[in-house]
Amino acid sequence: MVFWLEKGVDGFRVDTVNMYSKDPAFPDAPVTDLNAECQEAGLTYCNGPRMNEYLAEMHAILSRYDAVTVGECPFTPDIDTVVGYVSAAQKRLNMVFQFDAVDIGKGKVFQYQTTPFNYTLSDLRNAISQTQGLLRYPDAWTTSFIENHDQARSISRFGDDSPRWRVRSGKILAMLFACLSGTLFIYQGQEIGMINMPKDWPIEEYLDVDSSNYYRMVAQRSKNDPAELANAHAALQHLSRDHARTPMQWNAAVNGGFTSPDTKPWMRVNSSATSINVAKQVKDRDSILAFWKHMLQMRKTYSNLLVHGELELLDQDNGSVFSFVKQGTRGQRALVTCNFAGEHSKAPGVLKHNQRKLLLSNVGSIGESCEVHPDVLEPWEGRLYLLN
Repeated sequence: MVFWLEKGVDGFRVDTVNMYSKDPAFPDAPVTDLNAECQEAGLTYCNGPRMNEYLAEMHAILSRYDAVTVGECPFTPDIDTVVGYVSAAQKRLNMVFQFDAVDIGKGKVFQYQTTPFNYTLSDLRNAISQTQGLLRYPDAWTTSFIENHDQARSISRFGDDSPRWRVRSGKILAMLFACLSGTLFIYQGQEIGMINMPKDWPIEEYLDVDSSNYYRMVAQRSKNDPAELANAHAALQHLSRDHARTPMQWNAAVNGGFTSPDTKPWMRVNSSATSINVAKQVKDRDSILAFWKHMLQMRKTYSNLLVHGELELLDQDNGSVFSFVKQGTRGQRALVTCNFAGEHSKAPGVLKHNQRKLLLSNVGSIGESCEVHPDVLEPWEGRLYLLN
């Protein structure tokens, strides 16, 4: 660490930060799949007895350089354990990536042993509430993210990546996660709304070891049953890490501007690059990129609400609309309401009982938002209000 700190780095994203200490008894993982060569063991090999000691040693060095740390922290359902890692008083880490939101819809034993969209809006709502709950502890901090190098593209997972709703889906996810408290992380390509590889791309395009190992396992178990292989392919098309690793889409040229046209890139450029690319969006004031820039400015302007505010869920049984109030540090309140459906939905009832000012909607031109139908949300519409 000192080598890089002396070169001037400002901090580290620490991989698998809770896996450095193991239970010295080396217990076996519970057997949950009798036919599997290996069992899910995350709760067995994470958060060992010397984790706090090791992280304190790291902090002692990092603090001399005022360096920031964000640790990857999977398989940690106990919030008190997470607080122990990120509490300022404990002097271990500044923040962690929790996987509650990005893990929804995945299989319990093998993450790809599932079907596309195998989750409810309540699952997403509860996962976000869990990670936002860290701010209820006086000296803890949290993060907001929905994409990274290990996750499929969020529009394809949580929105609708069809041409009709892709842009609006990208904007509603930008609004949702930019309105969550903590430090916001945006993954490359997320800011232009990159989507998963096409459904008709063959399995040979999936190069990640997790993808190939899972598909091979299904082939062996099913004796190459076409239906089982089709299900495996569908799961990978929805969730594989490969989708996050296709080259960045800079323009509509051959290879998306990632490399020269006569060079073969390490992974095939997503064919969506002809319509989803940086060059096109920087010229479009209503693009997903423009919306992200606007949301980031909004986040700075109302930081006491959107960065530091406490989240209160509303209408928690609603299967289509995700709504919450942010209580700011200066007495202000904001309402965020997002319709995660391809049809019109009722706006939350709290709007009828509060004076409000619409700050932003993802429908219409950016900066010219207006409530055409105050009580009804359009398909994939998100709104951000100030409440009085």
